[in-house]
Amino acid sequence: MPLNEIRDLLAVRSASNELKDAVWSLLVRRANSDQDTWGIGAAGVMMRGLRSIASRVARGAESHRNDLQSEILLGFYEALRTLDPNARGLAGLLWWAAYRRGIAARQAEHDAAGYSLADSDVLRNQRIKPPEGHPDLVLIRAVGDGVLDPGEAELIGDTRVGGHRLTAASQRIGMSYASCHKRRSRAEQRLARYLGHRLPVQPDDQDPPLLPTAA
Repeated sequence: MPLNEIRDLLAVRSASNELKDAVWSLLVRRANSDQDTWGIGAAGVMMRGLRSIASRVARGAESHRNDLQSEILLGFYEALRTLDPNARGLAGLLWWAAYRRGIAARQAEHDAAGYSLADSDVLRNQRIKPPEGHPDLVLIRAVGDGVLDPGEAELIGDTRVGGHRLTAASQRIGMSYASCHKRRSRAEQRLARYLGHRLPVQPDDQDPPLLPTAA
């Protein structure tokens, strides 16, 4: 099966975790034996996720976008070389590794400029002050602790932090609005319990609430 068909197959909501793990286990094994060919192929399968990471991490840093994209890819390739192909949730682990590398690169960029990522114009404009500074770090931590899967973190990040409409997000991932709303709501309840807070009531899709802040 061509890799682009595999990519589309894995993007379908009905794709089981077993299927995803089986495909990514094979991709990791082949990338370990032939990084040049299969590393590129694996990145192609993950491309939608990598582009989403790059879009969010590089927001407000147009002059450094190429550098940040390179760092994200490096994070993905490093994980591809080091992860156990028998590990569960390989797709999430690869996504998270790329995301962390991108956030670290953005933080280094801000450190070099003499101010914190939490003080950036992007974050101030979003009016968000989560427990660990940048809102993405909260979502990354939740993924790492098994509270959210990467898709849920991306959905919350895009619609609650990035300001994208849930309607657009549901169309992008091929879900009905109602199903996407339900998925986000359940994920947010787990995130709220994880952070020890209650989320504000959200009556519609026009004014996304802020992520919970530290007590």
